[in-house]
Amino acid sequence: MPGVAVERVHGRSQDCTWLDLTVRSPWSLVRLANLTSAANVGLQVGYNWYRHGKHEFGPDDLGLVVYRLEVPGAREPGPDSEPGPDGSTTLQIVGICLVDYLREKELLVDAEAERLNDAFNNRG
Repeated sequence: MPGVAVERVHGRSQDCTWLDLTVRSPWSLVRLANLTSAANVGLQVGYNWYRHGKHEFGPDDLGLVVYRLEVPGAREPGPDSEPGPDGSTTLQIVGICLVDYLREKELLVDAEAERLNDAFNNRG
């Protein structure tokens, strides 16, 4: 997503995954908020005190704001998962929503979008 960087991925793989993001584009922030609602995941906002203390950014720089996606459930589908969205994990659903957005904005070519959608929908 333009203006969005994944800073850290953490959490227990079977319970929850947290993705810490830096967002520098207000348009991507709006889309991110929409995506989290559509995928039913949490979005938290925090301040990066570590970077503040290291003086990497000014006190009002957007790089100090951290957005955390809280994605419940396992990262990988179970061995008996059905193809299609009903067999997908919540993390895969976030991926499906992101692929749709990037395709809509013409930031992802159709062949790559199809490959990713197949993977996220447990096909192939």
